[in-house]
Amino acid sequence: MKKRLISMALAVSMAVSIMPAPALATVGGGGTTLGDDAITLSDATGGTSSGTATPVSDLTGLTDAATNGGNVQLSGDITLTGTLSINNKELSIDLNGHTITAANNQRAFNISNGGTLEIKDSVGKGIIQGNGTVTGRGGAIYMEGSGSALTISGGTIQGFTASTSGGGVYMSDGTFNMTGGAIENCTAPEGAGVEMYPDSGNTCTFTMSDSAEIKNCSNNGVSIAWSGTSKFTMSGGTIDNNKGYGLWTSARSNTEILLSGGTITNSERYDMVIHTGVQLRVNNATVSGKIQNRGTITGTGNAEFTGTVVNESAGKIESGKFKRIEDASATGVCNAVEYEAYVKLIGYSWPDESTLKAIQDKAHGNAQLKFQSYVTPDDMENTLTIPEDVTVTVDLTGKQVAGVNAEKKIINYGNLTLIDSGTGSTLNIPIENDGTLNANGGTVTGEVTNKGTITTTGEKATQFSGGVTNESDGKIENGTFSGEVTNNGAINDGTFSGKVTNNGTIGNGNFTGAVTNEKTGVISGGKFDESQLTNNGGTLPPKPGDNKPDDTNKDNDKKEDTEPVAPVVKRYDLTVKNAEVTVKDADGKAVEFTKAEDGTLTAKVPENAEVTVKYTAPTDAIVFDLWSINSDAKLDVNVKENPLTFKMPAQAVTIEAMTQDATIESEGPGVLGTAAMIGVAGAGTAVLGYTGYMIGTELYLNTVLPAGAAIPQNTTELAKLLWTEAGKPAPAAVMAEDATDEQKALTWAVESQLISADKPADASVGRWEVIRGWNRVKEMK
Repeated sequence: MKKRLISMALAVSMAVSIMPAPALATVGGGGTTLGDDAITLSDATGGTSSGTATPVSDLTGLTDAATNGGNVQLSGDITLTGTLSINNKELSIDLNGHTITAANNQRAFNISNGGTLEIKDSVGKGIIQGNGTVTGRGGAIYMEGSGSALTISGGTIQGFTASTSGGGVYMSDGTFNMTGGAIENCTAPEGAGVEMYPDSGNTCTFTMSDSAEIKNCSNNGVSIAWSGTSKFTMSGGTIDNNKGYGLWTSARSNTEILLSGGTITNSERYDMVIHTGVQLRVNNATVSGKIQNRGTITGTGNAEFTGTVVNESAGKIESGKFKRIEDASATGVCNAVEYEAYVKLIGYSWPDESTLKAIQDKAHGNAQLKFQSYVTPDDMENTLTIPEDVTVTVDLTGKQVAGVNAEKKIINYGNLTLIDSGTGSTLNIPIENDGTLNANGGTVTGEVTNKGTITTTGEKATQFSGGVTNESDGKIENGTFSGEVTNNGAINDGTFSGKVTNNGTIGNGNFTGAVTNEKTGVISGGKFDESQLTNNGGTLPPKPGDNKPDDTNKDNDKKEDTEPVAPVVKRYDLTVKNAEVTVKDADGKAVEFTKAEDGTLTAKVPENAEVTVKYTAPTDAIVFDLWSINSDAKLDVNVKENPLTFKMPAQAVTIEAMTQDATIESEGPGVLGTAAMIGVAGAGTAVLGYTGYMIGTELYLNTVLPAGAAIPQNTTELAKLLWTEAGKPAPAAVMAEDATDEQKALTWAVESQLISADKPADASVGRWEVIRGWNRVKEMK
């Protein structure tokens, strides 16, 4: 009974903790109301940075000096007891190498009604230090009101946390000019460095130049929201190493980004997100980061983009020089654009023949196709036909690709290359190959008919787990085949672990499965398991030591040529889920695995063989958590280690990579990861934490979600719930007439930044992710 009461108490406390906080009282455009201990400078007179600075060393001196002149230079460290409010007045602070520490759980400054604040540091090493978590917006500085202005030329704003947005600086109006100094190690759900969120009718202007820095913030270095008008100009400085995005803009915002210098780089996801309606103009500058574009990009002068630009369906690229463009738009890349590599992003249908030729021309001779990150292409609507003299590369990107029915095929008369930039992809579509098929990645589970050439030309090899028929004029030059192969043509090399029926010729290859050589079959080379080789009248190569016609002592020759029987090596079942695996036996030879349709890998592995498992996330939205191991043997391993290497025990082993949403650690308490890890050491400890989490979040969601609504379990279900609650708005992107509600919901949710564009449609979602999305949709209403 006591345990039950504890669980109930824990559930209720967790449910209360995750409910949205009540709205705070605001001043003017939304600033948080100051407490009784706030320091207000609204009665200060005059004072600009051009006057003689008054030295101050304590809080009383700072207040008095600001009131008398508004231009101060610190001569000692100061700890605030409240928020300094600059209301229609001017204040200039020279940190002079000293530190201002904010009051506990309060911001340092409010700027309102035309007030101005200048922060500089004549000595260097000056700091404005955060202290706790500020409820609402603006961790260090909150600025509102027309004519309000903030200037930072020196000093470091660090360690501030805002519960809503704008960990460093929050702007609802006014001008921010940053020529030096730094905003670093600040935290907020969005705009952790700077949040520009102009109220309707207001304008926010933010300029970065010279040595200004925004770095190591979580989440997003700079965020620009959708209401009002915003303008961000960057001629120098850096936005570096921020979680989430470097520079993020929201959909349908009246926003202009002007870049003529500076660097935005090393972001966790994209370095810039240019959303629908947003203008990015780059003049005589080099942009090195990765960009996601749904707005308009214009490059003038010597503008050059050396990173990857992902041009989504609503995006437009008007001019500039680009290293790599991944394009999902219909006509979004203008002829004036220069590029080294062009990749066409596709959804649920393949390009037709004329479009493939146009893409090939655009892509300098190779029509590269890649699935969009949020698409689940398990119902491709048409047949992909590749004409002669057309070269196509299909990147399966870790997807499970299938046709809407068995009539949808891939017919290749040209040159087709399969690759997989992700992991675990499958292609369950019949292939008719009359040209060249370069099998360089992924797993083909559909039936293959080959009248041309199948080979491998890359470091990876496609695994053919479905049936392969090699016709009389077909050639298999290389590849990995675990399914059944019927050979009527020529096999010149490759690895075959499935059943092979040979009516043609085999010149080389490694065959570990059953091989039947029919009457017309000719085997002149290769490596076979003789216990599984059946000859039905065909031609086999002579064995070493076979007697010649003039031999006289046949019995003795046979006896001398008999090799000793190798000792039997015991093998045990190894099953690997959601991960890659490599196994080397005692001789250092790789063990081959059979891959199921769901990606599960199985093999018989010798005892003491070295096993290495590795999980690679298909997108930035998912991260590795730990290994789940099921075996009667005891493995002395660290389940949090990735990759993980161990010796195969004399027992069967099943190992699976467990993952979690990448945002859980930053946006939730991380209970799932913690509980799973504790569960390895002692299940009793983990059960309470995990059960409390599940009960608490379920109690809250059942309270706020519509009656009868199920808690979403994957990305598609979450997108549809949020889209329905928002009134089923039409996405900004042009959708097919027969687009399903799920496709519309996913597209709208990605456009509205409710779901990451990197997250697969079938990826699981956590309770925290559902709560966050639901609360954001309610705020949008």
